[in-house]
Amino acid sequence: MSKAIWLMIIMLLLVFSAEIFASEVKLNNMENDYPILMIANRTQDAEKYDVTVNVNKGDKVAFRIYIHNTVANTEAINTKVYLRCVQDANCLKTYKVSAKADNSNEISSVAQIYSDKPFQLEYIPGTTQKIYFDNGNMKNTIIPDGIVEAIDGYLIGNLKGCWEYVNYVIFQFNVK
Repeated sequence: MSKAIWLMIIMLLLVFSAEIFASEVKLNNMENDYPILMIANRTQDAEKYDVTVNVNKGDKVAFRIYIHNTVANTEAINTKVYLRCVQDANCLKTYKVSAKADNSNEISSVAQIYSDKPFQLEYIPGTTQKIYFDNGNMKNTIIPDGIVEAIDGYLIGNLKGCWEYVNYVIFQFNVK
């Protein structure tokens, strides 16, 4: 065969193998993964995260985003999260979080906050933190505000694959 044909075959192999490897990363696809978004009423029960939460004016709530690259020995590149309020009624707020890396599937889930009386949520500046595991050691870092306003997604970074690299992003709101 000529050099040109060999070169074309090699280029095709490289293109297709890159596509195969890029689709290898999977986020939150294991049966025992948490939903991406869970909320806790820190005033009523600080550690009880759920997908539906009852609130009263004066309460403080925490949003927790859970991201897990489930494929060992891979890395989810440029992982971003997107937070949207998809329903903003007087007594019910529904939030959707989605996450995607350059080389992963997109994942999403919703959580709801409700009350007997109309309410609003006010983000508490300085409360956004990333909790992650680095070689089995849990680390907690305050990260810049902006997750609530990030129209183009909030960059979490690259995520290694396996349980010991699970990431959480937590931020808080006052109920007004």
